[in-house]
Amino acid sequence: MNSYNLKGRRAIVTGGAQGFGFAITKRFLESGAEVIIWDIDQKAIDKALKELSSEKCSHQIVDVTNFDDITKNIEKITKEKILIFLLIMLEWQVKIHKFGIIQMMNG
Repeated sequence: MNSYNLKGRRAIVTGGAQGFGFAITKRFLESGAEVIIWDIDQKAIDKALKELSSEKCSHQIVDVTNFDDITKNIEKITKEKILIFLLIMLEWQVKIHKFGIIQMMNG
């Protein structure tokens, strides 16, 4: 398996609490990234956080089909002065700048 050095990087992984998204979350953490899980299933998030057991993993409840929800949560992150370098969207592709959304397109 290829290894990547993602130390000092942060990622948002949508659907990151289960399935393919969980596998991406786990791989990013193993590669040294800090990860913010975006998911709408609190039970799945709780289970994932318990299994991952990492201080580098946090979460937000986000419905990625709702543009306002995405915008609100990006604003929360940028207000905390967290720069986002990686963004994995399983259902949407969002290009972001360190202070907001530049372009959103159905992927």
